[in-house]
Amino acid sequence: MSDASTFRPTLGEPHLSGQELARIVGGDLIVPGTLPIRGGAVDSRRVTAGVCFFALPGERTDGQRYLAQAVAAGAAAVVVRETPAPATLSALRAASPVTVIQVPDALAALQASARAWRERFAPLVVGITGSLAKTSTKEQTAEVLGQRWTVLRNEGNENNEVGLPLTVLRLLPAHEAAVLEMGMYVAGEIGLLAAIARPRIGVVTAVRGTHLSRAGSLDAIQQGKAQLVESLPEDGTAVLNADDARVMSMRGQSRAAVLSYGFHAAADIRAEAIQSLGEAGMRFTLRTPSGAAPVTTTALGRHSVHNALAAAAVGIAAGMALP
Repeated sequence: MSDASTFRPTLGEPHLSGQELARIVGGDLIVPGTLPIRGGAVDSRRVTAGVCFFALPGERTDGQRYLAQAVAAGAAAVVVRETPAPATLSALRAASPVTVIQVPDALAALQASARAWRERFAPLVVGITGSLAKTSTKEQTAEVLGQRWTVLRNEGNENNEVGLPLTVLRLLPAHEAAVLEMGMYVAGEIGLLAAIARPRIGVVTAVRGTHLSRAGSLDAIQQGKAQLVESLPEDGTAVLNADDARVMSMRGQSRAAVLSYGFHAAADIRAEAIQSLGEAGMRFTLRTPSGAAPVTTTALGRHSVHNALAAAAVGIAAGMALP
């Protein structure tokens, strides 16, 4: 099945109609277009055939200024905060049978769309948060799960209130798993992202003062990151860094099972006999509750071994046959 970035969905493919989208976002259907809708974009330069363009306000510009460009690029729908002028609506109609929906809050509409789209599928979702190593852990985890399943992951570090919903809107039936990095830029954001993605496995890599000026305190950062483990279902797994006391203190905040990883001797998943191979990477013994096995990674440094342990823990939590 083709990816949403290159494929305009037909009525036989997973999609939303304009009427469905308007109902999901609680908006007014200004123009009831006929094109099937799948995927989303907030930058008119990244619009591809069939997506919905959410016209978000920005610090330097406003998405509503680029409706014509979005439709010309193939947008099947546009979601706006203000109803376009009659001349603009006429031009959009003339260019394409596009759907136009007006909402009070385009960002909330994007998030509601992603939440509804997520509910149509049943992939194994892994959420990853933490003050350090989120992106590298996400990449290694996706590689591990990719040995068995077709995996969706965030592009780059699109891990916030905009990027994660856009990633979720790329879900297809072919995706058996999704590995989603979750960043915290404001209080409550992890809880919001978890409500959209509904992860079954949650990884917390660290609690550090990386964004201390924004969060206010280490306690606030810890509370924010803990929202991921709090969101997990009873049949889920919280994967926690055994080398970080603040992370391990989250153990009692989740209904899910807990699997720890790290260099600590008490970690469920740990590394032994760590050896640097210079520019060739690292070698270590992976120790799990069911056994041990030698591992070689091309990534450099002890921190890369730590990331690999997190990825291995996710694989075990997902039921993969690791040692």
